[in-house]
Amino acid sequence: MSTAVMDSPSISKGSWADWLRELGFLSRDKTVLAAIGLLFLLSAVSVVVGVLRVDAQTQDIAAMISADAADRAAAQAPITDYGDAGYYSFYVTYDAPKPLAFSAMGQRDTAPYLKRIRLLALEGQIYHGESPNPLLAQIGSLDISFIAAYLLPLILIVLLYDLKASENTAGRLVFLQSMPNVWSKLWAPRIVWRGALVFMTIGIPFSVGAFISGASIGEVLSGLAGLLLTTVFWTALVSLIAMRAWSAASIAAALIGIWLTLNVLLPALVQNLVIPTIEGPAGADISLVQREAVNDAWDLPKSATLDPFTALFPEYAIEEKLKPFDWRWYFAFQHMGDVAASDLSSAYLESIRERDRIAGLTAVLSPALAIQRYLQRLAHTDVTAQLDYDNAIRNYHAQLQRFFLPLIFGDADYDAEVIKGAPAFNGD
Repeated sequence: MSTAVMDSPSISKGSWADWLRELGFLSRDKTVLAAIGLLFLLSAVSVVVGVLRVDAQTQDIAAMISADAADRAAAQAPITDYGDAGYYSFYVTYDAPKPLAFSAMGQRDTAPYLKRIRLLALEGQIYHGESPNPLLAQIGSLDISFIAAYLLPLILIVLLYDLKASENTAGRLVFLQSMPNVWSKLWAPRIVWRGALVFMTIGIPFSVGAFISGASIGEVLSGLAGLLLTTVFWTALVSLIAMRAWSAASIAAALIGIWLTLNVLLPALVQNLVIPTIEGPAGADISLVQREAVNDAWDLPKSATLDPFTALFPEYAIEEKLKPFDWRWYFAFQHMGDVAASDLSSAYLESIRERDRIAGLTAVLSPALAIQRYLQRLAHTDVTAQLDYDNAIRNYHAQLQRFFLPLIFGDADYDAEVIKGAPAFNGD
């Protein structure tokens, strides 16, 4: 980057003139304009892509809700028994995107945001198809969080790495350093203007996307605060190195090394060396245990299922002798399948939380992880949000049980209008 030529009369002007002079130099610096233009273009594209993806997910959810109701109505039309209704009726659950989801897609890239469940054993339904897209998990999305984490610091390196070295190469450094108040008159305006331009270049597209998506003022300001803090950190770090009495090539190499270490190598080491040491079952293991418990129940005496079930739900005790197949026994062993997998499920959730906690500790040392996790938290696309969705599914399944089981275990005649009163998923 070629830095604007400084002349001695301009150094002696007042403070406002110093800042305006530097802004004028920036407006004519082709390197600055190219770097800022590239960052703005990528930020704008990421916002457009993110808003369109979130809109597509919103439409998918709306379409699924509509199709789910029609499918359930068709499935229930010939039904004459509450047990059949519980077995054949599917109910949609969804994780609706929040306004800032466009800026940090997070877990929405790799985890389902739509699932249809029914009254059967739940754990297998939750973890069915949980495997993430490995390519997306590796490279992430081109969203604001990615740009702020990886591209923003590179742009600042381009704009500031030869802050001092270029003046030394041009033979002006000794003269400039002999001038009074050189920091406030020269270096501070040059550093601050570049940092401010970078912040505005990513902050403006983010703000536009946030308002289009319906984010609140508080959410927008919180997101801008994270972007500002990231910009200030990298501006200060790059400027600190750039002010060293080194060659431009040495400074650039040092800054790229720092960027690689903080943003790539450290997270990779934690991901590949530390997190794998946190042992825990996989979702497939939970599904397998639950499925085996359900399948084994077919070959066991009915009392092996009903005794532990009625110990949990004494109100559903059965006095009469059951037929070879009875819906009450069937849904009892479905529930006991979930009970059999409950310890494994708890261990799985604990391992996920622990891995996320370790990643959070790493974020203290990695600015890239820090801003990504911060924006994902604001956007409700982080690991916690995904676990909250799974818990919402569990709560909803429990609501369906409280609705259906009294009907299945009761002796009232089947009424199709009653089934239509089944609770709908509301995300809680």
